[in-house]
Amino acid sequence: HEVGIVNGILDTVIRAARGAGASRAVLVTLRIGDMTEVVCEALDFAWETFRDEDPLTKGCELAVEEVHPQSECLDCGEVFDHDRFHCRCPQCGGANVRLLHGRELDIASIEKNAVRLDIPFQRVQAGKMASVNDEIYHFYPVPRWQK
Repeated sequence: HEVGIVNGILDTVIRAARGAGASRAVLVTLRIGDMTEVVCEALDFAWETFRDEDPLTKGCELAVEEVHPQSECLDCGEVFDHDRFHCRCPQCGGANVRLLHGRELDIASIEKNAVRLDIPFQRVQAGKMASVNDEIYHFYPVPRWQK
């Protein structure tokens, strides 16, 4: 699971860095939601195993920003934080909830040649990449209900 994720991330990073004329990517920051059940230790292992296959990402560091679950109760409108297993509304006790955050698997930023490229984030999918705009790649999440 994590090997496929890392390979998709590396493909995207390599294309983005090459498109920006970078000679090297030095740091990739990911936003990963708790509900994705990504095992960070396995992700780190896969990253360290595969990153050196391309000179552009050789030695590139990986940082992870955790995104904790947040849902909205569709009965009373309460927005609340919760863990992976308990997502009943604390206001009304209802289970009719919609997950707002927690399933992210996004590239938040790519730092190249010691210059950070801010990326408001993109779903990591092999073969998908946003357009180039003055060396900054603008990626925007697509809410699940709009796909």
